[in-house]
Amino acid sequence: IVTALWGRVWCGWACPQTVFIETIYRKIETWIEGRANKRRVEAQKSHHKMDYYTRKTLKWIVFTIVSVAISHSFMAYFVGAEKLLHIVFQNPAANWSLFIISTAFAALALFDFGWFREQFCIIMCPYGRIQSVFMDENSLVVGYDYKRGEPRGKRTDPNAGDCVDCYRCVQVCPTGIDIRRGTQLECIHCTRCIDACDEIMEKVNKPKGLIKYSTEYELEGNPKKKIGKRLYVYVTILLAVFTLGTYFIYNSSKLDIHFVRSTSAPYKVVKETTGDIVVNHFKVNLFYNEAKTLNFRLKVLESSVEGVEVVVPIKKVILKASRKKTIYAFLKAPETRFHDSEGKIFVKVGIFDSDELLTERELTLLGPIK
Repeated sequence: IVTALWGRVWCGWACPQTVFIETIYRKIETWIEGRANKRRVEAQKSHHKMDYYTRKTLKWIVFTIVSVAISHSFMAYFVGAEKLLHIVFQNPAANWSLFIISTAFAALALFDFGWFREQFCIIMCPYGRIQSVFMDENSLVVGYDYKRGEPRGKRTDPNAGDCVDCYRCVQVCPTGIDIRRGTQLECIHCTRCIDACDEIMEKVNKPKGLIKYSTEYELEGNPKKKIGKRLYVYVTILLAVFTLGTYFIYNSSKLDIHFVRSTSAPYKVVKETTGDIVVNHFKVNLFYNEAKTLNFRLKVLESSVEGVEVVVPIKKVILKASRKKTIYAFLKAPETRFHDSEGKIFVKVGIFDSDELLTERELTLLGPIK
């Protein structure tokens, strides 16, 4: 919906890739090496001066420091700021895993934000390709007013449009496209071309807005259209998904319970004074999503299976809302119950909140065959 309305506004204004590059790395680069046109002139010189290499080296040193700081800020989300500060001053061998992860992340940030930059948007980011599917002629784009700008030419040409063909829009574009050719996949809506073109328009005493935020529909000379048809489709789909999701969540089981048989042994025979007892061990995974607190209890329901009982080592199991818990349950049955049942019997276990039956599960108990 956002893409259909405002195009790639995410790419130009909110994407971390753009935010880190524009607010940190590119500002450092401009501060140390100068603006892009100056850097291009310096790079084209056949014999670079020592100052050129000094500035390059200083830039990459600062880039490295910033990348390490970003990496440690990222790590602090997982280990805590105070603990991370303590770890930083320890020998790396004491925390090899964290050291390797933070170093790898710093190297990735340095490579991506320092050099790879908008190539990531063109080559790797899937959103640039998805947006062409979601957008239509009513979506907001960075567009060139070709009716006003064409034919291109010098100011002295009376038949020329407002575009003086200075190529400033191309020079400042981080992805290297010519916006005058129309909306393109590589355009990330950074609006550098708008600023550059407006500067030129001021110099040649012509109105700004030759390149501007607009829609393809408006650029063709049509009146402004309110909302495209596909936006209604997107809203309908979103509301349908939201409604179905809400319905299924509301009607989902308030208590999720799974019995998982122990993998160490299918059963164990224990000798007691009353006779041999077969014990089946289960791990019980619980997830409870109701508002009130649950006093969890297990009890065998099948009265026909006499002598079978459930033993839970924890005396009182309390389940709070939206909490997961794992407990262990042992089902004990006399060995004689398995003699005529081919080594297995079926029992129903009730899940209670105090004395209120919530649900039940059928379990298979295994035992010796005689």
